[in-house]
Amino acid sequence: MQRSLQVLVAEKSRALAGMLVALLEEANFTVDVATTVDEALAKLAEHRPEVLLTTVSRFDGEGLCKQARALHRELSIGLIYPPMRADTCEPRARMLGADLVLLGPVQRGSLVSSVRLLIKLKRQQKALQAAPPPTTSAGDDLATLKRMLTIEVKKSRRYRYPVSVFLLELGEAGATSQPGSGKEERTRRVGSALRAIHDQIRDIDLCIPLGDDRFVV
Repeated sequence: MQRSLQVLVAEKSRALAGMLVALLEEANFTVDVATTVDEALAKLAEHRPEVLLTTVSRFDGEGLCKQARALHRELSIGLIYPPMRADTCEPRARMLGADLVLLGPVQRGSLVSSVRLLIKLKRQQKALQAAPPPTTSAGDDLATLKRMLTIEVKKSRRYRYPVSVFLLELGEAGATSQPGSGKEERTRRVGSALRAIHDQIRDIDLCIPLGDDRFVV
């Protein structure tokens, strides 16, 4: 049985595209290649891959990212920029709707781990959307967040470096449930999401769920 497409690489250079494909296939991803923007959009519509990976040097990766984000809201998009654009690429990529920024020359470890994380988080988001949300209020969420931040700020006085806290949102949980979903199933899925986050982000002291589909890290 043929596996569904996981990653679409959009790049006109056969040498660069071949290198990216080889690295991803070695990590057991299913990969296809598009050499033009139009071909990439057609393959996105036909195969519905989980990740679009495109470059921003001799290929219009930014233009493709903008169009792909408008057409496929659930798609994860990664942009590979040349190193001379390191200072400006992240704000630009966020504005275009990209989920990932890599700087060339791409290393195997960073490429594979980043694509794997994108796929894990996207699958966890879909799983959470299929489970009914727990009953919580915005006031309870805010109070919990304030208490947690107060504790961490006090702890940070003992650290050599300041504490960083960020809020990660996986998406809104669905209003309707599917057969077999419930509190236990949702707990299992949230636990899997937490493990994926913890495995991919270094030096985590605390990672807790906050509300329906958010985590404070």
